[in-house]
This record gives sequence, structure tokens and C-alpha cells, in this order.
Amino acid sequence: MRILIAVSDRNTADELEKVLHNNLYEVECICTNTIDTISYVEALRPDLVIMDVDLPGEFSACEVTVYFNDVFNIPVVYLTLHSSEDTIKEAIKTEPYGFLTDSYNEKQIYITFDFVFNKYSESFYLL
Repeated sequence: MRILIAVSDRNTADELEKVLHNNLYEVECICTNTIDTISYVEALRPDLVIMDVDLPGEFSACEVTVYFNDVFNIPVVYLTLHSSEDTIKEAIKTEPYGFLTDSYNEKQIYITFDFVFNKYSESFYLL
């Protein structure tokens, strides 16, 4: 599974990348803003995007997720570090495949990704 990480904090990105590698996931790219995230998803077509719901850039993370849903059908899992309740409510409207909080651990990632790919594969059977 190829994953793109989109977070503004490099320490968080490095920590996530380590956890993902420990669980045999391949990190395709790490992006720090929405414009780079869009560009790399268009070029690399990863299997999953982990995106900070507060990712900086010209577009909001929610706008980017809607674009990914509409154009690429790539699952997005939001990472919520210090997000406001309003931001979380807005993010839920974009129908993400999951949320990871700032207190995530390897087990939570494994369970979340298992859920994501079961849900994602089921969506193809419904087409």
C-alpha cells in the first residue's frame, strides 16, 4: 500500500512515516501544504492520503479532500492534531475514510487502515 502523508509538522511526518514503515506500508511522499499535496497525488496516485485537517495552503484540507473524492476516488484519513470543533465538523462533511488523533498509536493506525481498505474495496463492488 502506497501512502502520501500531508502534514505541516515535520516531526509528526517523521513519526508517522516510521510507524507506517514498521507496519510494512510504503510512504510515497510527504507534503507540507495543500498545493504540493494536490500535485503529488495527481502525479503518484497513492492508495491512501493521510492529511492534517489543518494543512496550510491555498485550499483547505476539506476542499482538497472533496477534489480527491470527486476526481481520483482516493481515500483520505484526516489527522487531527489541534483542530477546532468547527473544523472537525466541516471535515466530517467531506466523508473521509477515517480520523487519527494526536494520540494515535500503531494499533490505531493498523485498525484504521484495515477499516479504510475494507470500506474502499466494498465501494468498487457497489459500482
